[in-house]
Formats: sequence, C-alpha cells, structure tokens
Amino acid sequence: MRVKDTSYLMAGRLPYLNRLDVYLDNPDAIALSTVNKTLRSGNQQREQMVFRSVINLSKIKPREFDLYQNFERDLEVALKLIVKNRSTRDLNYIFDRILTLAPNSSIRELDVSSLSVIFGEHSSQSLTSHKLKSILNFFQSLEKINLTNCLNISNPRLENERPNLKEINFRFSSITDEGLKNILQLCPNLEKINLSDCSDISNPGLENELPNLKEINLSNSSITDEGVRNILQYCPNLEKINLTTCNLFNPNLQNLFPNLKEILLTTSSTTNAGVKNILQHCPNLEKINLGNCDTFSNPNLENDLLSLKKINLADSSITDAGVKNILEHCPNLEKIELRNCHNISHLILENDLPHLKEIDLRGSSLTDEGLRNILKHCPNLEKINVDESKISLLSKYRPQPTIQNSTATSVKSTSANCTIS
Repeated sequence: MRVKDTSYLMAGRLPYLNRLDVYLDNPDAIALSTVNKTLRSGNQQREQMVFRSVINLSKIKPREFDLYQNFERDLEVALKLIVKNRSTRDLNYIFDRILTLAPNSSIRELDVSSLSVIFGEHSSQSLTSHKLKSILNFFQSLEKINLTNCLNISNPRLENERPNLKEINFRFSSITDEGLKNILQLCPNLEKINLSDCSDISNPGLENELPNLKEINLSNSSITDEGVRNILQYCPNLEKINLTTCNLFNPNLQNLFPNLKEILLTTSSTTNAGVKNILQHCPNLEKINLGNCDTFSNPNLENDLLSLKKINLADSSITDAGVKNILEHCPNLEKIELRNCHNISHLILENDLPHLKEIDLRGSSLTDEGLRNILKHCPNLEKINVDESKISLLSKYRPQPTIQNSTATSVKSTSANCTIS
C-alpha cells in the first residue's frame, strides 16, 4: 500500500464509511454476497440499489475513478470495493483513491485476506510487513483487521501505539515471535488475536502486561510450554486460550490465573502432570477440552474445581481411575464426554454428582455394572449417549434421561417415562 501526502484527508467526503473489504473476485458473486450478508433488511428497493452499486464499482477501471461521478455514493452504500485489475500500481492507486474519499478516522474494520489467496503467497500483490505497517500507521482508528493467508507478513516493526486496535486475525500468516511481541506491546487494548496455523510462533517473550486481552487462538502453531507460560503471565485477564494440536507437555505454571474460563487442548501432547498443573492453577475454569489426548490418563487432582462445568475427554487415554479422580474433584460438573475412551470399563463412583446432566459413553468399554453405578450416582442426569447394547439396561432406570444410541436407527420405548431417540 502506498500513502502519499495525507493533508487532503481533512476534507474527506465519506464520514460514514467504517468498514472496508478489499476483494478481487467475481463481481456478481460479491454483489450477491454483499446484499445477503450486510443488509438482510427485507427492503427490496434498497437491496437492488446495493446490488447495482457494487456492480457499478466492479466495472469501472482504476484510472476512471476521478471521472466516475457516483463513486462516493456507491462506495458508501455498498461498503465494498471490487476491482478486476490486478497490477500492483493500480491496486495502490485504488487505495490512495479510497483514502482521498474516506477520512482515516472513519475506517474501523479492514479485511485484506483475499489478496494472498488470489495472487499467491510470493506475488508482489501480497501484503507485506512494510505495507501492514503503513496501513496501521494510516488507519489510526482501526479496531479490527483480518490478515488471514498473508504469508509475507513476519514483523511489521511498529513504532507507535495503536490504542484503538481490538482484534487481529493472523491465521496462516508468517508472523514471527518478534513480530508478535511488537504487535502485542504496541496494541495495549487488544482483546482478541488469532494465531492459528502460524508455524513461526513459539514464544513471544512478552515483557509488558496486556490487561485487555481476553482470547487468543494458538491452535496448530509451534507454541512451546515456555511460550504458554509467558503469555499467561503477561495476559492476566485472559479468559480463553486455544492450544489445539500444539506440542505441549507441561507449562509448569507458578501463578494462579483466576480469570481463565476455557482451555482447548484437543490433540495436544499434554501429560498427566501438565493437565494437573493447568487445572490446579486455573481455579475458575469452566470448560476444558482434552479430546484425543493419548498421553493423558489420570490428572491426580488434589484440589476441588468448583467452577468446572464441561470437560471433553473423547478419544483420550483416560482411565477409570482418571475419570473417578476428575468427578470427585469437580462436584459441579454438568457435562462430560467419554466417547471412544477404551480404557474405561469398570468405573465405580462413591459420591453423588447431583449437577451432572449429560454424559457421552459411546464407543467406550464400560461394563453394565459400571453403567449402573453411574446412573445410581447421577440422580439428575437428563441425557446419556450409549451404544445400542446398553439401551435395554437403561430402560429399567427411573427417572430416565433422554437416551441416544450410536446407530442411525431410532429405537422406540414401551415405557411412558423414557424418551429414546
């Protein structure tokens, strides 16, 4: 992106433009998408006007912008710019023309994720770190930016704070630890950041707190145990962290993180010690996903987790002892998924779980005796998923939950108190 003299922006003529999506694709398809996604008002006349405006914008050539009398009206109505010309020079001209019409203070959202998809990761059209720096320098009021698939972005090297920026999507980009640290330290009010599939992220080495960051997605990245510990340490108000498919073992947390409410560790390499460490240092955790974790079997919890409501252990290596340990220390649990847990067979509970409402046991090796024990200690169970072979046993249970089997065929019950689907 090329920005020249910006003094003319003082006379910007599009004060209500607050979202800019840059598309270079089929104009008719984009026009329909605009009508369907941005209006949904039921006003046929306005929808036709938007469609016509987008089509008009898609047909003009970059050098004809100055001659196009309805450009301002169409851009403001459609909130999108669609161009067919793909040269770098013309694309820069289009950006400059938009900036001439729209004051920098009016742009709140920017989506440039389509550029790399269309031109390829090594194309000169792709957004680079230098161009990202120019965008962030210019759009001072920007709150949300989507940089998905921008593979030429590694480190924008920002120099000044961006206090208005609240959300960034770096998914499938080449952002590095150094670049992430630069972004996070100069965007103090950031609330949400997506770093999924960013293979160059391992440990940002943060040094200053980010009190406003609430959610971070690091799924399928190269984040390490040290990196997780660094992020949690400097993001004290983080509420959700996604670590799906990350090669983690034990973050060895030292401090409590009372604001963390949800953790996703699906298909990670976390160990028993790692799960215990996380759970014991996140006392207000409400939801955790440990599905498909084959290196985890029993967390050996020692302290109660009174806030934990949902836990997913499907396709994991959890054992009878592990499930018993979790249920004993999570008395307020409402939902547990044990689908395809083949190490569960003879589960014997000793205490009642009055809050448990839903359990999934499909594909497990649970015996009839184990199932009877669960039903005995879960008096308020509302829904249970089991294999078809267990349905006859459940039909004798009172009061009965909603029963779902793993087959596609519906099973009818002769009992008036039992709902089977």
